[in-house]
Formats: sequence, C-alpha cells, structure tokens
Amino acid sequence: MNIYKISFLITSISAFLLGAYIYSKNRKSTVNKMWFLSSIFVSLWAFFIRICSFTENYHTGLLCGRLANISAAFIPVFFTHFSLAFTNREINKNKLLILGYFSAVFILIAGFTRYFIPFVRPIAGFNYLASPGPIYIFFTVMFFFYVIYSQYILIKGLKSSNSPAKQNQLKYVIFGTIAGYICGSTVFLGGYGIDFKPWPVNFIFIYTLLVAYAILKHKLMDINVVIKKGIIYSTLATLLTAIYLIFVILIERLFHQFIGYTSVVATILAAFTIAIFFIPLKNYIQTFVDKLFFKGTLDSLAKEKELMQDELMRSERLKAVATLAAGMAHEIKNPLTAIKTFTEHLTEKKDDPAFITKFERIVGGEVDKINRIVHQLLDFAKPAPLKLEKININNLLDDTISLLSNDIIKHNIKLNKRYSDISTIQVDPNQLKQAFLNLLLNAIEAMPEGGELTVKTSKTDRNQAVEVIISDTGYGVAEKELPHIFDPFYSTKDKGTGLGLSITYEIIKKHNGRITVESKVGVGTKTKINLYVSNF
Repeated sequence: MNIYKISFLITSISAFLLGAYIYSKNRKSTVNKMWFLSSIFVSLWAFFIRICSFTENYHTGLLCGRLANISAAFIPVFFTHFSLAFTNREINKNKLLILGYFSAVFILIAGFTRYFIPFVRPIAGFNYLASPGPIYIFFTVMFFFYVIYSQYILIKGLKSSNSPAKQNQLKYVIFGTIAGYICGSTVFLGGYGIDFKPWPVNFIFIYTLLVAYAILKHKLMDINVVIKKGIIYSTLATLLTAIYLIFVILIERLFHQFIGYTSVVATILAAFTIAIFFIPLKNYIQTFVDKLFFKGTLDSLAKEKELMQDELMRSERLKAVATLAAGMAHEIKNPLTAIKTFTEHLTEKKDDPAFITKFERIVGGEVDKINRIVHQLLDFAKPAPLKLEKININNLLDDTISLLSNDIIKHNIKLNKRYSDISTIQVDPNQLKQAFLNLLLNAIEAMPEGGELTVKTSKTDRNQAVEVIISDTGYGVAEKELPHIFDPFYSTKDKGTGLGLSITYEIIKKHNGRITVESKVGVGTKTKINLYVSNF
C-alpha cells in the first residue's frame, strides 16, 4: 500500500480548506490573501506530488513532477509576502520580495523544459520523482533562501512586538510552518538521488493543526470562530479520522500477512473487526490530540476562552476607569482643600457659632461631593444594567471632556464644541460617559502631534433622535480595517486589547442606539451616534 497517497491527500485538502477559510474571513486583508495563496500552492504541490507517488504512466509522472515543483517555487515567496504583512514591514520597496516573485515566474516559464526537470525516475518509495536539471538547482537554492528569510522576518517581528497576543500568534505560525517545511523538504533528497523514503512528509498536516489552534486560542489573523461549529473543527476531525483509518489499514495488512486470506469479504470483515476493536484507541487519540494541542478538551477550551474574554473586558473597563480617576482627581482636590482649610481653623474658632455653622454647611457639602464622585467611579467600574436618568447630552459631553482636558492641552489639540439646543433624554449617564470617553481617547491618541477635535450635537429624524458626532484630524483608519473596528479583540495598536470600541458598541446597542464610523487615512475619523428619544 502506498501510504503517500493518503498523507498527501490529507495535506492537500487540509491546506486548501484552511487557506480558503482564512481568506473568506477578510478578503481585503493582505495577510489573509497571502496566507491563502501560500496554502493554495501547498495544496497543489501535495496534489501533484501525490500523483507522482503512484502513477504508472511516465509522461503523467513527468508532467506532475514539473507541476509539483513549479507550485513549490511559489510557496515560500507568498509566505514571505505574508510574513512582511503580518509583521507590518515595508512590502512595496522590499527588493528581496520582488526578486522572489521574478524567480518564481522564471521557474514557471522554464518549468516545462528539460533544463528544469529533464526526466523522472522511481526512487525513495515514489513511482516517479523529479531528477534535477540546472534550473532545478537554482530553484532549490531559491526555495530554501526564502524559507529562511520568511522565518527571519517572523522571528524579528516576534522580538520587536510588545503585544503578548501578537507574540503568541507569531510563535504558532513560526513553529507550524517550520514543521511543515522540514517535513516537506525531505522530498528534495529523493530528487537528488538519495534513496531516503521521506516518511516525514506524512506529518506535514501538523502545520495546519498548529495554525488552527492559533486561530482558536489566539485569534490568529483576527479570526474569531465558534469551536466545534466551524470548518476548522471539521478539518481537525477529518484529519483525526484519516489517521485512524490509516492505522486500521496498516493493521489489516499486517494481519493479512500472517493469516494469508485472499477473498475480498475476508478483507472487509478483518478491517471491520479491527476498526471496532480499536474504537477505544480512536477515542484515546482524540483526547490526546485535544490535550496536546488545546491543553484540554475543546469544551474546556471554550470555557477557558470565555473566561479570558471576560477578563479582558474587565481590563479594558479598568483602563477607562483609570483615565476617569485621573480626571476626577482634580474634582476631589478642591473639596479636600476646602475641608483642610476649615479644619486648620477649627481649634481657634470652635467657639464661634458663625464659623461652626459655616463649617458644617461647607464641609458637609464637600464630603457629600466626594462621596458622590466615589460612587460614580464605582458604578462606572463594574458592569451593570442600565440605570436610566433624564439628562442633557450636552452637559454629559462637557463632563466627559473635562476629564480629558489635560490630555487635550498636552497634545496641543484644538477643541471645537458645536452643541444644539437639545431637550433631556433618558440614558444611563455612567455607561454613556464610558462610551464617549473611549471615543474621545481614541481621537486624542490619533493626534499625538496635535490637530482638531470636534464634538457636535444635533436633532435628527424629526426630533426623534439625538445625534452626537465626534470627529478628529488624526491618522485615520484604513478602509480594509473599518468593517472590523467593533469586533472584540481587533486592534491596530500594539498595546491595545481591541475592546474599547467593542464596549462602546455594546453600550450604544443597549441604549437601542446606532453608531457608525467614517474614516480616511491621513484625513481623520468621524463617529456618529444616534440615540432615539422614544426608545425607552
């Protein structure tokens, strides 16, 4: 039995499915497109080399041998492009990448000539395997150069990244692709006349497992999937079943050699009996794979992921609380100054009735003010159902902006407030303040060298809605990123958790409102919030 027929088929299918899935999640992303193209050529290479392993026709073997190696020439080049995009490196001016594309196209053109692969021959367990011509030697050097160069880019990106999430993603991409390259590269030995059966190629699919794990656990390439309900888990289940079937077939072949039966019925019965007998082994393999790659069963991984998301949500909320607390420090400082001043004169004026009356009134009021501020901070820090109050949205915006006055001055930002005369509206002031705070912070962070921040309010929809517009003249957001800015954990900042806008979106949604964002790189960002008066 030719084991390569099965293992290369598994590699071809799994690479294609994983690449197609990643591409489908964001077709405009360069990262996703380059991974898809790299995976497609892995799939093509595995498909054509599989045919070389069993075909009896020399001309078919020669054609598929050439097609397999032409496909292989594009794999490290597309992967290098992916590595540059994934680590945010310069792409357009990268001379090595341009040279790689020229080299791959050259091999495509010359690949059907005898200068690339003059003939094929049986060796290393293959019915036909390519014999190298002079261009094939160039292809080999080019292949390994770009394999090493792409890994160098990823490792350099790993060392320079300050984001733990990004570091974890890079680690799994590095380990997964190194495993795939090492296993696949053993085919070169047979091509150069070394009669070594490349058994490691049977484990190339390990790279798809590691990438799938990184998607599930670390949201690789900003992909968030529901465990056990997507194509990733289906692919893993298919791979596991295929491994089990290979095991059953191998045991049946061994059993056949000892017993010596010849009928088809006996072969089927033997395989069926072995399959039933080894079902507990299959379950054990599944559990082992779950624990090896997912550090537990997929159910426990789902729970762990949910807990991690909750923890990050709390972290993002506490980050906003820290900003709020810094702003409130100024509000608390004034009451404390008044209390301290009256306390210093209390001893000498304790017998003055007018002073005591004034002391009780002012100090009591200031303590109440501090108490109110602390309670607001506590309410702000913990998730809670909406506590609706009738408030003036202009006043709420002023309160929020005042918390960021130091940042606005520090970054030399010009503030424009364009408020319309708006009646009160029922909202949760604490939660809405958090939403405004997140948007204002993003605007300020987008203008580190200064700019204009505009906050505008107006009535829309025949006075049935209040519209708040927050716009800046900052960096802006790329068009390809706009559809994902409200996705949990999606962030274009190394130190961001990607939850600020997600929390803002949820707050507006809880108010039955609507939020939209318009942005252009180098021009700025405009965020519109509509809160409907009649929704509560």
